[in-house]
Amino acid sequence: MKNLYSLSEIEKACGGKNNIKIFKKSNDTITMTVKDRSLIDIEAIQNIKQVKQVDFKNSRLKIAINKKMEGKKMVKGKKDFTNLAETIVENIGGQENVLGLRHCVTRVRFRLKNEAIANDDILNNSEGIISVVKAGGEYMVVIGNEVADVYDAVRTKLGLVDDDVVVSEEKSDQKLNPFIKVLNTIVGSVGPALNMICAGGILKGILTILTMTNVLSTESGLYLLMNAMGDAVFFFLPVILGYNLARHLGGEPFLGLVIGAILCYPTINGVDINLFDQVINSTYTSSFLPVIAITALAVPLSKFFKKYTPAAVQGFLVPVLTLLIVVPLGFVFVGPAVNAIGVGVNNGITFLLNTVPLLAGIIVTGAYQIMVLFGVHQAMTSFSFMNVLSGNPDQLMALVMFPSFAQIGVVLAMYVKTKDKKLKSIALPAFLSGIFGVTEPAIYGVTLPRIKMFVISCIGAMTSGIVVMLTGTVMYSFTGMGVVSILGMVSTENPNFIAPIMAAVVPFAVSFLIAFVVFNDKEKTN
Repeated sequence: MKNLYSLSEIEKACGGKNNIKIFKKSNDTITMTVKDRSLIDIEAIQNIKQVKQVDFKNSRLKIAINKKMEGKKMVKGKKDFTNLAETIVENIGGQENVLGLRHCVTRVRFRLKNEAIANDDILNNSEGIISVVKAGGEYMVVIGNEVADVYDAVRTKLGLVDDDVVVSEEKSDQKLNPFIKVLNTIVGSVGPALNMICAGGILKGILTILTMTNVLSTESGLYLLMNAMGDAVFFFLPVILGYNLARHLGGEPFLGLVIGAILCYPTINGVDINLFDQVINSTYTSSFLPVIAITALAVPLSKFFKKYTPAAVQGFLVPVLTLLIVVPLGFVFVGPAVNAIGVGVNNGITFLLNTVPLLAGIIVTGAYQIMVLFGVHQAMTSFSFMNVLSGNPDQLMALVMFPSFAQIGVVLAMYVKTKDKKLKSIALPAFLSGIFGVTEPAIYGVTLPRIKMFVISCIGAMTSGIVVMLTGTVMYSFTGMGVVSILGMVSTENPNFIAPIMAAVVPFAVSFLIAFVVFNDKEKTN
């Protein structure tokens, strides 16, 4: 009986990964050049179920895949990513090379012990993978819209179940900037809740439209209920982040949850609390940094207590001891300090935007997609994102939402003008995902290989910065990316849809027109 198709089987029959010099994979063909042709087992390759034909000449091997048979394995109607996960894990150096794992909107992000042993060429040429990016101490496999499913398949391949996380005391061979390390930790706590944060922001945007058009009265019961739906995720953000961060750090998730709940407790918010002869008055509901800092302190402390506490009383004594130390310490020192840092950073960015607004807007929007390329765009927006989640309007977050419209303007122009069927098949889904702010398929698959088109998208993006700064557009709540982000830029007190719509339409139109004039099918790919 023939085997099910997998890259690992093909690699094995070709003498192993070390025998493969060049590897390329298209929709229905695998082409590779090998070092030692004597190691090739043609019969083994032919016995793989989905292999339709094998051609071997000199040291070049060409394998035709029967696409009708490939991918038939389905689970409850969903596409199966087992083979892709297997390919990823094998080519990042195996399970023993993985020190950390998470995912964002389009990328599965690994922290590897040794990035040098990862096989970039095979991953870059594997179907289902858009590209590989290395930045900020992370090895990122760009997937696109199906990233969550691929991430789950990778977790399964690594033997992780339920709330298991990859936590290793080993150090990576890559030197990680302390700031990037902190940033990765923060992002790791937000990521799992991002969809719920978007949902809350969208509900608030819908509520704004309903009240603005007098469809719903602010006195009605439905308004109160919908307002609670939209506000809850932001009001209780410390609870959500505490749980996620404790889990991300390999601690007890409910320890982080309880710390977040303590910070949200009504009678200790916005009132004078006398602790150790210091009067503290802070509000922690909807806050971001305090729960991050306190939980980051609590997790290693709880591990220390667990190590030296008898097993019979660990269950209740460890959290008691941990909370007795970190909560008072957090209220007196940590919370106020990190709040001050957040305010300081935000004031610095605000000062820059207020001092040279047009120049700042042009630079930020023009450079943003380049930062996306290297996966470091979150470093610039992390504090502004926290600012929005804390209920404060933020202009930087408004600026970074609109470059995606310039990108899809270029992609649509290319789709309309090209006669290349392959380019059309890539451009259309890239355009559709880009509408909702997921631009990696557009960047890596369409514009970046034709560098002139990518430059045009950056030029078009600059016009969005001009519009944002001239109209004073700010983000009031995070509703998601792309077209739905417009909802988050409308004030509930003074609704105005014109400015954010202009900030989206102008870069789209400018990029579309320039690309339509400049692009032709003879454009060289890199």
